[in-house]
Amino acid sequence: MNMKDIIKRNRELQASLNTHNEKVYENMVVYIRLNSLSERATEETLLEILEHLVIGQQNGKMAEEIFGSDLKAYCDDVLVNLPKETKALQFMNMLYFNTLIFMWMFIPKTIGEIIGLFYPAFSEDRISLLPFLISWPFTWIVIWAVLKAIKNSVYGSKGWIALGVSTFVIGTISYVLTDQIFKDIWTVPMNLLISISITCLLFTLQYAFKKYSTHLETKISYS
Repeated sequence: MNMKDIIKRNRELQASLNTHNEKVYENMVVYIRLNSLSERATEETLLEILEHLVIGQQNGKMAEEIFGSDLKAYCDDVLVNLPKETKALQFMNMLYFNTLIFMWMFIPKTIGEIIGLFYPAFSEDRISLLPFLISWPFTWIVIWAVLKAIKNSVYGSKGWIALGVSTFVIGTISYVLTDQIFKDIWTVPMNLLISISITCLLFTLQYAFKKYSTHLETKISYS
């Protein structure tokens, strides 16, 4: 079963849960995902937990009757048995996330160049590299802070939406502000062709890194 099938099956089963069991399961999902390393093994394990929960619910049981009253302890036991990431997978995931961040930071610049075809004021002949280098670690700090907030709360699946929105909004704002401050410092040539080429390159790289990361995940899962 590939990842798409696992996710699809997970959604189908989760739809059959009652309100209480669904909330408990969502919180277990967040906790396990935030503390695990191997994505594929994690999703396979979460599906097994969900199947167990659905069977229990069909027999009139609530989540606490199936997993115990200390759900955190149960999740910790699950995490102990999950395979760990290899150094190669950790490196590949780091490349993927960093490339993804730079891509999202660069997309507004590309949009500006496209708008510049009709409104020249949006187009730039040169751009500063400093805003990208400053926004990059700042965005990682935002991601770490939101992840910590999700881990220490009961936000459930909504926490992931908060992570995505917060990262994009704060990352974009930090870039716009630093772009104004360091506009004429450490600049390089820029036009629509260069901007589109860089965006396409970053998109291709992050896609390739993610595909290879998934390949390494599969090897860990079946080893």
